[in-house]
Amino acid sequence: MARARNIKPAFFENDILAECLPLSRLLFIGLWTIADKAGRLERRVKKIKAQVLPYDNCDCEKLLKQLEEKGFILSYKVDEIVYIQILNFDKHQNPHVKESASTILAPDLNQTSMEEECRIPDTGYRIPDTLNPIDDIWFEEFWVSYPDQGSNGKRGAAFKGAKSKAKPIYEKLVKEGLNHETINNGCKEYAKFVSSTGERCCHATTWLNQERWSTDYNISQALNRPHGNYNNSNSPSGVAEIVDAATRAKEELHRRAQADRAT
Repeated sequence: MARARNIKPAFFENDILAECLPLSRLLFIGLWTIADKAGRLERRVKKIKAQVLPYDNCDCEKLLKQLEEKGFILSYKVDEIVYIQILNFDKHQNPHVKESASTILAPDLNQTSMEEECRIPDTGYRIPDTLNPIDDIWFEEFWVSYPDQGSNGKRGAAFKGAKSKAKPIYEKLVKEGLNHETINNGCKEYAKFVSSTGERCCHATTWLNQERWSTDYNISQALNRPHGNYNNSNSPSGVAEIVDAATRAKEELHRRAQADRAT
């Protein structure tokens, strides 16, 4: 049975909730009305959609996952039955005193949630729902490990767009017999190299096509390399070094030209 609930002005100002789809936000409000006095309900997706979003053509499961990813709800099991706990429900709602107490056991917040169980360890990325999930899992690990190419540590649109180009190359390499751990471990070493040396990273497609997982990323050698030594243009940092050298040469020519004009 649906109940009347409160909605506060702060709801519309919540910047984390604002990252959710509009229907996810509407679903969140609807969950309050069908949850019990403690903010709990069975996670029966079809029933939830029929009660809250009966006229919308949408994937209710996807909307629920988004709310869980953002930390607004928690899915958990009790005796093989899946429930939803609306987090901070008692903080924002004041159920009527005559409303029946919850008959659903509270979740054990010390246990791993269902949402966390569906994530790749140490990445925060969900395990993809695909016909070949194992390959996708290893590619996601590779992609998460690959160094940022955006500015200020943010992955820009170009970097995100490169994902669709890198994935088929990765899958082809694995299909041809290359161990995914070899690629991913090499990627992690490359990420450490870029982070420690400040070198500009190459595109993931280039890194894969040039088999750079086999490169020896010697951080100490890179940091101690004499300034101006650009003999290895095929190294991960070679292109960037050549560009820097050309820039300095151009500046030197400009300085000499100004000096000649002055005399």
